[in-house]
Amino acid sequence: MRNLFVYMTLPVMIFSFQATHVMAAPQPASIVSPIVTSAPIPNDLAANTPFQFQYTPQYENWSLFLGRTIYSLVWTQKPQESVMMYITPHAHMITIDVIGKKQAYNGFRKHFIQWNIKNVNVTLNKVGDKKGWAKFSTTIYTQNIAKLITALQEASPMNLVLTPFETISIDMNGVQTALADMTQQIRTNNIEAPLPLAQTAPREDPPAPPDGMLPNLVPLYNQAQSYITQCLEMAGESNQQTSRQQVCLQRNELVDQLEKAGWCWGSGDPDEHDKDKQWHKCIFTHKAGIPTVEENVQKDFEKAKSMSKFNDSAQ
Repeated sequence: MRNLFVYMTLPVMIFSFQATHVMAAPQPASIVSPIVTSAPIPNDLAANTPFQFQYTPQYENWSLFLGRTIYSLVWTQKPQESVMMYITPHAHMITIDVIGKKQAYNGFRKHFIQWNIKNVNVTLNKVGDKKGWAKFSTTIYTQNIAKLITALQEASPMNLVLTPFETISIDMNGVQTALADMTQQIRTNNIEAPLPLAQTAPREDPPAPPDGMLPNLVPLYNQAQSYITQCLEMAGESNQQTSRQQVCLQRNELVDQLEKAGWCWGSGDPDEHDKDKQWHKCIFTHKAGIPTVEENVQKDFEKAKSMSKFNDSAQ
């Protein structure tokens, strides 16, 4: 009777959320009840309606997000529920999203955080900051997908590193059961996912951008890679030098666009050959959206100078 009273007194908004998104989602026999969260949901998941969160006690702090065409493995920090993490498989990639309450952890005020499990260590960049919640996201495209899935199957230790002095250890109890249930439902309902979550590999060839690049940048990356390849291949063709010049100029323009989005090509060493250049996150540049050390020093200097003038006038 006490539990019935609690459910009857839930706010109307939360109850209507359940009624709107639960009715059309799959209902595995192991699920005892759907759960509701007050934290924001990653945009691509929130748009995949109808959806529901499903939970069984064997999952411990884990649950499953079951959307129309997307499923996700979800961890919730309990009892305070100030951190949520979504591990979401897609056709050729896995996205990792972390939603954190800034009031609970100062590290969520930073531009990026680190996430690691066994042999996989990636950076999550801030993609949203609203109403006290910070959103961080990254995408894994490479052989790290197999490493990540294996580590989850083994319930290997997992951590969120917010700052050198602030780390959140993820409770892995229940993750194996939750992952097994999600895998079974992915295969039963033919949800797109990489191997070994899906029974068969997706049809089209997978993209190969560096881990951490957001999906909205992948088309630009693929276009840049195409021009990089053409520019290199045309280097030995003397009768196509005019055409090659145009191709290489287009390559430079696309590389500049990606650099403005925070991704750099090559080390910056003028002696490095184009065939040896690799993509990586730009570090502490204007184009990466992170203030440089010089900028911060200059701001502090200007602030100190203005305070000095104020003190002199006050005297």
